[in-house]
Amino acid sequence: MAPVVVTRTLDDAGKLAALLRARAHGVVEVPAIRIVHDPGGVEALPSAPDRRSGWAVVTSRHGADRRAVACDGRLGAQLAVVGSATAQRCGELGLPVAVVPDRFLAEGLLERFGPPDGSTVVVAQAAGAAPTLADGLRAKGWDVEV
Repeated sequence: MAPVVVTRTLDDAGKLAALLRARAHGVVEVPAIRIVHDPGGVEALPSAPDRRSGWAVVTSRHGADRRAVACDGRLGAQLAVVGSATAQRCGELGLPVAVVPDRFLAEGLLERFGPPDGSTVVVAQAAGAAPTLADGLRAKGWDVEV
């Protein structure tokens, strides 16, 4: 079989690479992203729920990990996630998830948000991530903090 290039971080590639190898694929691991600690972003998370935040959005399991550490069990907001793997990770961390969209994309999550309720939506996402979710929420009238 043709080789498959896995672009996940080395920490994340193992499970997928093993499944592909079990199906007789050659696997080449070429990480296309790197997970780094951004103190400015992570340090903002604990105080965000205390500032009229009604919602927190986590877009990856790495975001869930950071959210759990930063908030130390004090979520203070309803939690929305983009996909089932992120929801599963939140569950493992004891973070209750209120919304998981049917389509695991920012657009799917936007469909689940109704009219604004006067609170802020705190979006925890990777630096350089597309502004689709934040822009879409703002277009609906939500106050958004990325």
